[in-house]
Amino acid sequence: TVPLVSLLLMSCFRIDLTFPMDNGWNGLENYLEMFRDTRFWFSIRLTVIYTAITVVLQVILGLALAMAFFRGFRGQGLMRVSVLLPMILAPVVVGLAWRTLILTPEYGILDYLVILLGFGSKPWLVEPTWALISVIIIHTWQWTPFAFLVFLASLNAMPQEPLEAALLDT
Repeated sequence: TVPLVSLLLMSCFRIDLTFPMDNGWNGLENYLEMFRDTRFWFSIRLTVIYTAITVVLQVILGLALAMAFFRGFRGQGLMRVSVLLPMILAPVVVGLAWRTLILTPEYGILDYLVILLGFGSKPWLVEPTWALISVIIIHTWQWTPFAFLVFLASLNAMPQEPLEAALLDT
């Protein structure tokens, strides 16, 4: 609690690094300035869009994967490892792999596929809209395995009788 209190207290001071002697109590002016700034509201909007899309995609894909694995199929062990691999990799490795192998405009896999489909090369990490789409894809790819594990564990923990009854009803 002490760091939180000191952080809140520090946020009420005017701090100017170019004139360190001119610092002083500012009250809530920093917060008022933040709420008046359009960049703050733009970043809030982007964060809500990013969070909503990634959560929805991860839940849908994780549930679909869990249902497929719950039913069982040949080669399930190897597939489980390949599904869980993105979550195990370090974020730095994931970022570098996507940036150099997949999203590079000249020789990236995704750009090659988009050009093959008849669309032009896309500035995946340059234009803000494409950068947001790219980050959503990468985040969904990396963290869908977590939703998959949660749903698969829940399905395995369920009693079998309701599932068998549901299968008989269909």
